[in-house]
Amino acid sequence: MTTNKNHLSSFAKPAFYAEIERKRISIEFKDSKDKSVKKQLSMLKHLIDRCIRTSSNLIAPDASVAALKLAARYNINLFGAKEQDKRAMQEYMMRLNPAENDCFFYEHKETVYELILKISKSETEQEVFSIFKLQEIVWVLNSENNNLIELEFNSERSNSNEAYNAANINVVKTILSTNDWLQATWSRR
Repeated sequence: MTTNKNHLSSFAKPAFYAEIERKRISIEFKDSKDKSVKKQLSMLKHLIDRCIRTSSNLIAPDASVAALKLAARYNINLFGAKEQDKRAMQEYMMRLNPAENDCFFYEHKETVYELILKISKSETEQEVFSIFKLQEIVWVLNSENNNLIELEFNSERSNSNEAYNAANINVVKTILSTNDWLQATWSRR
């Protein structure tokens, strides 16, 4: 996993300050039944969620062995793919083989839920920045993602390596630097 630190700080910093504000409101209005307070807390958590999810588009993803095998059958450069390419890749595969019943799923190895929990326990902006830098994004198959869900590792996954092992998902680290990945494309046509 290779990342551009300056770009990720653009997301880590607002997530850190949103968490500070969320904590402040939680303490100040601890016993409040006011729905607007709950809404504010929910919106701040949503902002943190969006910072994590959006920043993941700046991280060169890894891929599961199974996803790489499927990509090779269709001559797809999965290490060059971005999240927004998912639909185009699926349409391309369906044109070549309408019977294909699997495709690719772009996911956080350590779930967004778990990352938000880590951020909530962080004391400094640097700690939050480290959380953002350590995100692992993985292309897996939809079927592999379904295995994680069936094993109840959908949002709560305190040990992502154990969850992936239980779901029989083996990950290959990306071969591209972030700059190379940002220039790359999924299509080998």
